[in-house]
Amino acid sequence: MTPPDRRSISTALFLQGVLVASFFAAAGLLVLAGLVKLRRPEPTARALSAIGLPQHHVLARLLGLAEVAVGVGAIVSPPALAPGVALFYAAFAVFVAYALVRGVPLESCGCLGETDTEPSGAHVAVTALAAISAASAAVWPLPALDAIVSADPLEGALLATAIATAVYLIYLTLVFLPDAFSAYRRPVRDLEG
Repeated sequence: MTPPDRRSISTALFLQGVLVASFFAAAGLLVLAGLVKLRRPEPTARALSAIGLPQHHVLARLLGLAEVAVGVGAIVSPPALAPGVALFYAAFAVFVAYALVRGVPLESCGCLGETDTEPSGAHVAVTALAAISAASAAVWPLPALDAIVSADPLEGALLATAIATAVYLIYLTLVFLPDAFSAYRRPVRDLEG
């Protein structure tokens, strides 16, 4: 049996790094979305009502509380709660896809704070990718974030930077990408008029 070459080892390490960063970014984003629902449940309550579920602030806050619990738990113990993160994101993807296919008018799902962003195909893609990332972390268990940081503080700092950057890029994608794409579909207005 021949030993693996450097290229296959570096590819495996790169893929492991992508999985670690994407999983923790998904878990962190789940925590942030849950905190937003706890603070501002109205958009989520309206979104639930739009697809026929009861419109209750309590229900939206319970959803937010569950997101925070699962997200924090996944950061502390990825093997135990990665399936929960995958389930949440798969449910979000199905929820938004259902609303888009059915033409359900949603102003916002309430997940992005004060920014009311109409759900779009970008939401479906991002949440589906987060579900895949979390499902992968469930199959190939990851160490807890604190274990990574304590094992190598420099690697932990780089990982924390990558996670924060990923969360911010996901936010930008969900808030601005749909508008950027829809700008191409809008007619050009007469600037003289």
